[in-house]
Amino acid sequence: MTSVPYLGLGGRLASGPSELLVRSGFSTETAYGPLLHRSLGIVDITHVLALVDAGLLDATGTATLLDALLDLYRLDPSEFPWDPTHGDPYNGREHHLAARLGSVAGRLHLGRTRREAERCAFWLATRDSLLRLHHACVGLTSVLARRSVGLAEAWWADMTYLQPAQVSTFGHYLLSSAHEAERQTDRVRRAREAATGLPVLAGGVAGTSLPLHRSSYLERLGVPVQVTTTRDAMWATDTLVEVAVSACQAVLTASRLAEDLLVFCSPAFDYIRLHDAHCRASVHLPQKRNPYALTVLRGGASFAIGRVTGVLTTVRTPTAQSDNWLHTYGEVLSMLEYVTVLVSLMAEVVDHMEVHTERLAERASAGFTDAAERAEGLAVASGIDYRTAYRRVGALATAAEQRGEDRFSEADLSELGIPHARPDDHAETVGARRVPGGADPFQVRRSARRLERRAASRRRWNEREAGHAATAVAGLLAEGAALAGGYPAATEPGEGDEVMSAASWT
Repeated sequence: MTSVPYLGLGGRLASGPSELLVRSGFSTETAYGPLLHRSLGIVDITHVLALVDAGLLDATGTATLLDALLDLYRLDPSEFPWDPTHGDPYNGREHHLAARLGSVAGRLHLGRTRREAERCAFWLATRDSLLRLHHACVGLTSVLARRSVGLAEAWWADMTYLQPAQVSTFGHYLLSSAHEAERQTDRVRRAREAATGLPVLAGGVAGTSLPLHRSSYLERLGVPVQVTTTRDAMWATDTLVEVAVSACQAVLTASRLAEDLLVFCSPAFDYIRLHDAHCRASVHLPQKRNPYALTVLRGGASFAIGRVTGVLTTVRTPTAQSDNWLHTYGEVLSMLEYVTVLVSLMAEVVDHMEVHTERLAERASAGFTDAAERAEGLAVASGIDYRTAYRRVGALATAAEQRGEDRFSEADLSELGIPHARPDDHAETVGARRVPGGADPFQVRRSARRLERRAASRRRWNEREAGHAATAVAGLLAEGAALAGGYPAATEPGEGDEVMSAASWT
């Protein structure tokens, strides 16, 4: 193996890095190396092939470089010797290749900076992560919609301020979160479509003067890059914020639902029961079934908010500064992966939780949840204004409460003089809410089934995109293997160890 000096030593630098610099800066950057390992491999192989297209690499150098890069690509990220004394992940890979190949490894750096390679790798990894998050959001939407159909006639007292408000259905309640999850799905897709700012051919910042062609990169990577300026592609941070915020919003939807379910599964409510697989036993209290999954979701959302705040804080610095990106690669990519797991966990919790429909129905009228309907019925039947009817019904509720009752009796409704009014007739009360989006079971089922169809369409889009990414990687690796020699070219995405989908490297 060739001895490789610290980058810059003997040139612009007279010494290697101090221990504290390594511990504070290089260690931070090196820690995200495993997250970028596969995508850096893809970017490096693409760059070598682009150099070949431009006639800037001879056959021997090409074969030697590609041979080593393909070996490196197949290496598990955890097995690579990440060493922060060399600098960041790019420097670590450079040191590894130089030790194996000697000066031939230096050809890889022709026409690009470390920033260009790592930024391109980051956006490729981000697009893969967003595709996985999109898949998780589709899954949450589908589960919520399906359970809404099954609970379209599960009567319950919907609440505001955790106080009984109106008789509704639990299916209508879950459907609200399903629609929000669908919107988050589309936000994640838009963020992925925006994450195309690969700064290929950026050179130092103003572009390269070498005869490299953008098509050499984009056709192989399969990313529809929109050209602005090389400086914008290298240093812009607005898309970075969009990515982080879209991921945070997705987990916020899951967290808000988890907050509700945490209340509903408590003995005071007893509306739902989590599956044992989502609970945790107490170390000391033998009777406890702690809803651990829901607290994980709540804490995870707080974690994501903190990460987004960190991103917003770092990107506010002037352009072309390294602190914009020093922590960003690891913070954003690890957040995306964790948020994906959390959203998937929420779908699993909803899918397997037991809903106590009898308990829900028993409490549906408690707290005078039909009061608004009674006041409206009185106003329509008698011709009085709604505010007067409102006061009469409110006074009747107060009188019933003073008698120790929590709902209207037949005598109360008779006193109001509302014809054909019956207490606890939930089907009639809720069934009257036939407005689009209302709690009428027919409307709930119709809306939920539309959601399921749209979710299926989004799932097909996700599968197509994953297929395109896998095909691009397979083609790239096959082309590299053919030029390297000694490696059989794969004919199908996923065939052989050397063919790995860019969406499955974690």
